[in-house]
Amino acid sequence: MLGEHGILLSTGGTGNKNAIPFHKELIYLEVNWVKGTKATKATKFGYKTWTGEPQSFSASHDGLFAMFLQSEDSGACFSHDSLFIVSLVNPEHSQIVHLFQAQKEGDCSPWNPRILSTLWSSQSSSTLYAIVDEKGAMSVWKITLSQNHGSMDWKGLCLPVVSNGCTSSIFPLTGPEGEERILVARSTFKRTGILEVATLGPDGQIHVQSITEHSVPSSSATHEEIIFQGAVTTVSAFVHKPGNFDPKKKYPLIVILHGGPNDAWRDCWPKVWNPLLWTDQGYMVITPNISGSTGYGLPFACSIYQNWGNATLKDVECLFSYMETCMPFVDLSRVVGAGYSFGGYMMNWIAGHAVSARFCALIVHAGVYSIRNLMGGDLPIIFKADFGCFPWEDAEQWEKWDPSRLCQHWKTPMMFSHGDVDYRVPITESLAAYNTCHIRGVPCQFLVFPNEGHTISRPENLAQFQKAMVDWAKQWMEGGRKIE
Repeated sequence: MLGEHGILLSTGGTGNKNAIPFHKELIYLEVNWVKGTKATKATKFGYKTWTGEPQSFSASHDGLFAMFLQSEDSGACFSHDSLFIVSLVNPEHSQIVHLFQAQKEGDCSPWNPRILSTLWSSQSSSTLYAIVDEKGAMSVWKITLSQNHGSMDWKGLCLPVVSNGCTSSIFPLTGPEGEERILVARSTFKRTGILEVATLGPDGQIHVQSITEHSVPSSSATHEEIIFQGAVTTVSAFVHKPGNFDPKKKYPLIVILHGGPNDAWRDCWPKVWNPLLWTDQGYMVITPNISGSTGYGLPFACSIYQNWGNATLKDVECLFSYMETCMPFVDLSRVVGAGYSFGGYMMNWIAGHAVSARFCALIVHAGVYSIRNLMGGDLPIIFKADFGCFPWEDAEQWEKWDPSRLCQHWKTPMMFSHGDVDYRVPITESLAAYNTCHIRGVPCQFLVFPNEGHTISRPENLAQFQKAMVDWAKQWMEGGRKIE
């Protein structure tokens, strides 16, 4: 990336890949473009002793500043990256931006959001935009920068620009003097491929104009958000209802748990786990953001660590309690559970506990059967943070959350699916779980995709996978299941 005073680039780093996965660094090369001199000085960006890798870097339009995101500790379980500003005239010092969220009363309060990406304004180096993961959305925020008088500290005042749905990309657009424009690409549960132009006038007013979108006019499904008391704190969930929903009727239910564990269900268009697949056939769907989900504060996201199967299992139990009290239109004798990656692990974990009796069947994609075997995946280093140790350091801590330890209790019919070239969770995990069910006489099915990895991406495979899921759910929902 070229700036007025030099070149900003990212390097692969020289760290030990077995200890610091995907390590990279930001380097700034000072160049005098006018004199045509070669770069003679390289400056590495980064904040003091912080070890997280800098990312999402860019230079301002005037070439005077650069910004990047960085976390404090590369070995931390999970963290929110902080925003940094660097003067390219004096690039040796990176300054953190203290963020504040504007309040309706005119006041502002300190804010520590999970920033996913950033973008400079095309008009001013004192304005930038950020995509923020918050409460089931990926929203766009405007950040106005200022420096405290007589201090090097930066302050960022944050105002929402586009709040609903999930923004995947933002791009700067040119406009009249004093008018800022950005192109926003986003989606929602029912709309995909939305392109909008957000215009911010000199009076501070925000106007959003739609350019194009691809909608689903044939679907009359609706969704809403519920809040219920979970294991430790309140838990948010999206409830998806079929078209022509009648609260006096009883509807079968699909509960889908997301992967991660640090991920979340958001108001977006999911390609693989789209709720419309189920609602358009008369099912209800609940997608809960259980413990470990992002966008609900750092403590909630970190509550999963060294606690993999505890709070998450209790959150599922609390969801059933909530449905019994507040959702009389759910047929609790016809509930199917589904999950992928960490959510798949949770299905295997649920199968060994009493709450499994609440489900007619379970659907497991790329789920973990034995925790120890995660060391055979492509990111073994990260699991020290997940469990607080490696298996040879404290075997008991790893075995504590191992689904295979409780497989003698498995009774619920289970469908397994896996990509044959999955290097995150090897396919042998699903094979072992399937063999366990088959030998023990538990109804089971195993679907293998030879040309897929950790997720399903090919359209023909996706169609087969979704049909198999629906067929499996229908098979075990027909007669319902007695709740013990």
